[in-house]
Amino acid sequence: MIEVSRCESTFRHTVNGVVLKGFVDNRDTGAMQINTFYHLATAKKLGLDIFTIEGNLAYARYVYDRQGTQPWNASKKCWGVVREIEV
Repeated sequence: MIEVSRCESTFRHTVNGVVLKGFVDNRDTGAMQINTFYHLATAKKLGLDIFTIEGNLAYARYVYDRQGTQPWNASKKCWGVVREIEV
């Protein structure tokens, strides 16, 4: 999920104090680019505020535990690559 966040938001939750929105879909929100259209109601039912970093990450974990990385497949070309580590 670290690589997903790197690809989705370059680890940023806010820019100049405003919650980061997606470039392609402005409903994608925060560090994990949680889409408000599909996920806001469920996040609220769970008591999670996806507009905070804590809530965004917690909800991403909730989604990941149920669906794996599938909801982030649009950015898979970026995070799905196994990177070699130089020693």
